[in-house]
Amino acid sequence: MNSLVVSMMTAFSGVTVQTAEAAQSIPAYADTLRRAVVFENESGNKLSLADRMERWKVPGMSVAVIDNCKIVDRHGFGITRKDGAKIQSDTLFQAASVTKPVAAFAALRLVDQGLLSLDSDVNVELQSWKVPASPFLEGHPITLRGILSHSAGLIPGGYGGYSHGELIPTLLQTLNGVEPARPKPVQVAYVPGSDWRYSGGGYLVAQLLMTEKTGQSFDKIVHDQVLKPTGMIRSGFAEPSASARADVAAGHVADGSMVPGAGTFTRSWLLLACGARHPIWLVLAWR
Repeated sequence: MNSLVVSMMTAFSGVTVQTAEAAQSIPAYADTLRRAVVFENESGNKLSLADRMERWKVPGMSVAVIDNCKIVDRHGFGITRKDGAKIQSDTLFQAASVTKPVAAFAALRLVDQGLLSLDSDVNVELQSWKVPASPFLEGHPITLRGILSHSAGLIPGGYGGYSHGELIPTLLQTLNGVEPARPKPVQVAYVPGSDWRYSGGGYLVAQLLMTEKTGQSFDKIVHDQVLKPTGMIRSGFAEPSASARADVAAGHVADGSMVPGAGTFTRSWLLLACGARHPIWLVLAWR
């Protein structure tokens, strides 16, 4: 049987690895991980999880081991930030572009329910906003199928985040690239279906289509269609409540420092416009 190990992590320099619970022993895999490349008859081909975390300045991570589509082990390692709480198996991590496959799954659920079409022209379906006109669209309409597969011709590819204290744009402001959004409007850059280009902007269009067709917020759509049925009851597309923020894993960059502009202890992350605009707050806590 094949097993899958899933992890979410943050980064901070010089942090000692700790287990999620003091009385809980470190799982065997933490000390038996092989290096990515192993040469025959070479010694020292193991690199423990603790060594990896120190090497890449990762203060904390959560690991779920999946075997035969079932979680057989969940474990937290390290801490949420410098002097922060220990990582637990249900600690929240901002999952950035993991939003996209989750959003795609929600969209496909709505297709199954007859609320969306994979192959209709989205400009015919959209009400409050339209994809800007372009000669690339002649005979080649933009469809939900193309958007979800990053082949609809839409740019930009991605977006930056919004720091503590910054105004958060609406979905329409982001689509149009007007303040307080970044000046990166969604537009057509090539003939739909002719190429594959990673497209966060395309997923904004999918989000608008989903909310207009259902009359629901995007957070509720994904909760009802994906997260609740799969038992991910602590995950969501809404920013964590004030009472929950102290236990959220902080965002860090490659040198181990906290995310620039992350602000105070209670907001040590960026609100990311990751294609579905809302960040997903993910925990590995499925049933």
